[in-house]
Amino acid sequence: MAWDLARARHADKMRHLGRPLMVTEAEFAAAARVLAKARRYGMSDQMIADQTGVQYTLPSKVRRGAIATMHRDSFNGVMSLKPERPGAYHSDTGGKIHSGAYVNPVGTVRRIRALRADGFPGNFLGERLGVSYEAVAQLARRPRGSVLETTRSDVARLYEDLAGKRPEDFGISGHSISKCSTMARRAGYAPRSCWDIQTIDDPDAQPEWTGHCGTAMGRVIHERDGIPLCPRCGKAPEKISFSGDRLRKLRESRGLTQRGLEELAGLSRGHVHHWEGGRYAPRPATLTVVLLVLDAAFDDVSEES
Repeated sequence: MAWDLARARHADKMRHLGRPLMVTEAEFAAAARVLAKARRYGMSDQMIADQTGVQYTLPSKVRRGAIATMHRDSFNGVMSLKPERPGAYHSDTGGKIHSGAYVNPVGTVRRIRALRADGFPGNFLGERLGVSYEAVAQLARRPRGSVLETTRSDVARLYEDLAGKRPEDFGISGHSISKCSTMARRAGYAPRSCWDIQTIDDPDAQPEWTGHCGTAMGRVIHERDGIPLCPRCGKAPEKISFSGDRLRKLRESRGLTQRGLEELAGLSRGHVHHWEGGRYAPRPATLTVVLLVLDAAFDDVSEES
């Protein structure tokens, strides 16, 4: 009872001084921004608590909107926080220990799979990451609900370091490259060419295997190059949507006659005439040759464009 009375008197005193024990709405918002910044850096709630002295449950409550204010002592601790990237360290047994907050694993898994699809063996990646081959294989095989921030940052850094480089550049044997890439393709892993910086971390993005995925031409390229059908091309129409009129305009813009195009593409006389007249459409494999001669894309002769 005496303690409660003393605390009440202290609260009244602080309120009269303009520093109430519970922070104002504006102060709480400022603390929330600091905690959000620490989270973006990959700090876990425990790391925040260790640095500031607040309860480790506080950052989670703020993030979830479970509280709308906090004690001034907690506020002072949060405002003293200096967000920093978590680091991995090695245990006494030699294993690498990752730390930090748990983050979305999508980009990490895609990067590992892409490197495997391009022929980088798991033992090579493991050596570069400082982890075992089994850890790399497990990460590629089974997408997890989350990964630690240091795992994400290590894999992202390795992916960037290997940009534009091939396994051969590191003395990896052709047998190892072939074995790795074959296994990865059979498992449906998309190579690096299917992703860019805007899509690889987006959970809703799909790999772009052919440059035409989701269209009939995408199906053609999958079949031509022996690439297993991706989900979008599996749902695409089997027949291409071809415009003879667009082909005519494209041919004329290149300064070619119908016969001239046929000769360059290795076609018999009359093919281009019938295509442009709408009598029938070229076979997909033949059309790819014609487009190569015209230095054009499928969209240039598609009715869907």
